[in-house]
Amino acid sequence: MITFNRPRPVGGTSRFDLHRQSAKSIVAASFAYARDDARYEAYCSDLGEAAAYRLRWPFWRIVAGSWVVARFPGCQDRSVVEAFETRIQPECDETDIVDELFEALTAEAPDPDHTAQLVTWGAPHDDVLSLRRVAQMQGRILPPQLRSAESAAAHRIRLSELTCDGREQLHLAEYVRGLELRGIPVPGHYLPHLVREEAWAKIAEHCAANAMLTAICAARHFASEGIGQAAAACTDGIVEAFCKQPPTDYVRTLSNWHRRYRYDRLFGEPGYE
Repeated sequence: MITFNRPRPVGGTSRFDLHRQSAKSIVAASFAYARDDARYEAYCSDLGEAAAYRLRWPFWRIVAGSWVVARFPGCQDRSVVEAFETRIQPECDETDIVDELFEALTAEAPDPDHTAQLVTWGAPHDDVLSLRRVAQMQGRILPPQLRSAESAAAHRIRLSELTCDGREQLHLAEYVRGLELRGIPVPGHYLPHLVREEAWAKIAEHCAANAMLTAICAARHFASEGIGQAAAACTDGIVEAFCKQPPTDYVRTLSNWHRRYRYDRLFGEPGYE
């Protein structure tokens, strides 16, 4: 007997998804950094041979940030994904970027029981530490998701830790390709070159794409634990929101992938690479 793949509804519902009841809200964020060589060299001059031999996170400055708020009601098929927000130099400096992110995080934390989790990839830069540094330098109050209290730790997730095998951490681009998702616009190792060249439009798109992929990875992580919505529904909603941005080569490529991804979900036929 010949057995064909069963058609799958756009909602991605299966008998396993009927048990999903709890909702989930996240703020997925990604950042681009520039080296603060002047401060690092002054530090090395002061300490001489006692100075750290390489420039570490206190001397990285945020030059771009992108984030998106996504809500996954457990009893519904559709996720609610707000517009992607991106702030970048030269229009915004580091303090401006962090202030706007803090405002978004605070708005999503009306009380401890209804606080959206901050999700970052967190490698090679630890975004949480950098955000705290800016707050300490500029006299800002941290939103609940970034505070050091033990109870606050539940309001943030560093995905690179969840995907680490105990020996080494994965790159975001590596992990998403393993999940058969589209990759980032430019390789991560090329980003410092874009920063030096002040190619702000490309940097902004890179940050937004990273925020999108971080949101998808987080949603799929929660879905695998029975929280929120099915992985396919989350992916569909997040990519659809991202593709509403002004068209670029990357957005057009992702839109084509998205159409084939939906076709696969409808008819059970892979081939959306």
